[in-house]
Amino acid sequence: MLTVRNEIRRAVLSPRFIAAVIAFSILIIIQDFSTVFEVFDSREFRGYEFHITFLINALKKDGFMFMLPVFSSLVYTSSFMSELKNGFIKSYLPRTKQSPYISGKLVSSAVSGFLVVFISIMLSEVFCYYLFRSKEYSAYSDASQNGIHMSVLVMSALRCSFIGMLSAVFGLTMSLVFMNQYMAFASPFIMHYILIIINERYYDSLYVFYPAEWIRPSHVWPGEDAGLIAFIVCLTGAVSMIYWFIASRRLQDV
Repeated sequence: MLTVRNEIRRAVLSPRFIAAVIAFSILIIIQDFSTVFEVFDSREFRGYEFHITFLINALKKDGFMFMLPVFSSLVYTSSFMSELKNGFIKSYLPRTKQSPYISGKLVSSAVSGFLVVFISIMLSEVFCYYLFRSKEYSAYSDASQNGIHMSVLVMSALRCSFIGMLSAVFGLTMSLVFMNQYMAFASPFIMHYILIIINERYYDSLYVFYPAEWIRPSHVWPGEDAGLIAFIVCLTGAVSMIYWFIASRRLQDV
């Protein structure tokens, strides 16, 4: 457990994690800059919690769908491959066992992929609040509706964060498959792109493997959002088993 905690600390407290969160949160807003310009160009006030509605709509755009796998894999997915290449692992493995090292890389990559997406979306919400608060009504006419938009946003953020976790674990696995640390960054984007092409051009019935469906569900899922998240977690578990097998084989050669 100590190895796992150390790996998570290295991932989450790294400058790359902080840079990814800040850059991603800004790009989420910038991708819908036309709406921002339209709001400030108009003299009309927007509804209460408009900043949350704006962010929810931003998360449904194609730009966000393609940025998500990139930023979620930027933080720590290449660490295993880089340590394997530069020889650091040869001096580190004698201090720990093989299993804690493999699990540490897996958990830290998954956690960093999850958190970089979730924190970025929540930080974007803060940015949007201060950006649009001068253009919003101070209160909603129906007090019973207060907070509904925020609950929708949080659930959307959770769905996207679990997709980020899946993307990070997939990137970690592919970097070991191809023995190339750059595949840790490229493979999640390629995976998303291939799944999108397959669904939109050939087999639209396979919506369960459609990244856009994960981000903005349009079909009925058993258990609704909980069922969708459980499906993504199962996919992550399947990829994790492949990772464990390949990582064990790679460490045998060290």
